[in-house]
Amino acid sequence: MNRYSILQQLLSDPDWPMDSDLSGLARSLLHGNPHAAPCDLQERLDGEVQDYLDFCRFREHEKPRGTLAERHAAWETACLAEACAIIQRQSLRNGGYAPPRLFVEPFRVG
Repeated sequence: MNRYSILQQLLSDPDWPMDSDLSGLARSLLHGNPHAAPCDLQERLDGEVQDYLDFCRFREHEKPRGTLAERHAAWETACLAEACAIIQRQSLRNGGYAPPRLFVEPFRVG
């Protein structure tokens, strides 16, 4: 999917409300004005697009129910759970579950 079609989808999706600054920038970009806003606003729009695409994957896979707020809360909860799992795996790689034992005397055979 190209950027143009993603922006069209994002603007027309009732499950993804956007603030007026970002929606205005997205509309300007759709109308062929790539220099419509300062870089920081364009970076915010890029982040919004990434979040939207992640939400779309979640919505397609998980099919959350409820109100708009409940569906967004389910997505945010899934994002936090994934982040916690990543942190836990990273922690395990760095040290495992058990604290390391320090041997006072070296181990000898025989």
